[in-house]
Amino acid sequence: MPPFRKMLFEPWLVCDFGCSVLTLKAMHSWSFLYLYIVGGFFYLLGSILVIRAGVLDLKSPKDRNMYWIMTVCLVLFACIHGYFQLVLAPEAGQ
Repeated sequence: MPPFRKMLFEPWLVCDFGCSVLTLKAMHSWSFLYLYIVGGFFYLLGSILVIRAGVLDLKSPKDRNMYWIMTVCLVLFACIHGYFQLVLAPEAGQ
C-alpha cells in the first residue's frame, strides 16, 4: 500500500515519514483537546444563550431532563471518543 493511502486510512501508521510514536500521540491528543475545548465552549455558550432567552426553562421537568440528557451525552461521547482516539489508535500500529 502506498504511504499516502496508509496516511488516509490508518493515521497511526504515518511513521513511514519519520514520525515517532510520541509525536503521533501528541497529534492525537491536540486534535482531541481542540475539538472538545472549542466544542465545549460553544456548547456552554449556546446553553447560556438558550437558557437566558427563555427557550429552555430549567424549572420545567421536561426541559431540565432534556438539558441534562444532552450534557451527559456530550460527556459520554467525549469519553468514548477519547478512549478510541487516545488509547487505542496510537498503539494500533505497533
